[in-house]
Amino acid sequence: EAALALVLAAGLGHLLPRCRAAREARPGFAAGLRLLEVLTSPREALPESVLFGITAQHIVHFDGTALPLIGLAEAGHLGLGSDEALLDYLRFHGRVLCGEAGAFRIVEQPEDLPPEQAGAAWSRQALYDSLRPLVVEERRPDGRRRISGLLLYGDTLFEAVYRVSPDGRVEMLDDDPVVDGLPFLRDGIWAGRRQHRSSDRPF
Repeated sequence: EAALALVLAAGLGHLLPRCRAAREARPGFAAGLRLLEVLTSPREALPESVLFGITAQHIVHFDGTALPLIGLAEAGHLGLGSDEALLDYLRFHGRVLCGEAGAFRIVEQPEDLPPEQAGAAWSRQALYDSLRPLVVEERRPDGRRRISGLLLYGDTLFEAVYRVSPDGRVEMLDDDPVVDGLPFLRDGIWAGRRQHRSSDRPF
């Protein structure tokens, strides 16, 4: 309730047409940062929520663009000195930075996959067996790391290679499609709200 009160006091109440529930988390990649996710969708609808980052000095709204992430980095809130923190940041980065087809979701285990479309008939186990954790392949003296893993974007799973810097900069060095046409709801942030959408609906 205290975190939600801060959001409202900051004049961001217009982003919350309703509040069915809220949850907080403290990520390991940013000291002093609290994440507040507010569920705003009606009960009968697919999940829709709004995500905020709260620090002692700032409240940011994760709107699907890179600007909130840049703001956190420039304010000195990121702490990416360890492999664990940097991998957590890369996972979060993929969830909140979105393209037209949705989030750039890092997938390491079945629980990381978005909901399926109703009535989908496909070989789940073959996909599950291909999943694997992110791997730090290279560490440079300046703190940059080369990381490989699996990325779900839209209905396609990719083998992806990233370079992540201690200042939060993420570069995708390579992305090779593994399988497409996967029957998942598209997960992402559109118009400032995190949503699941059927892949046959226009954006």
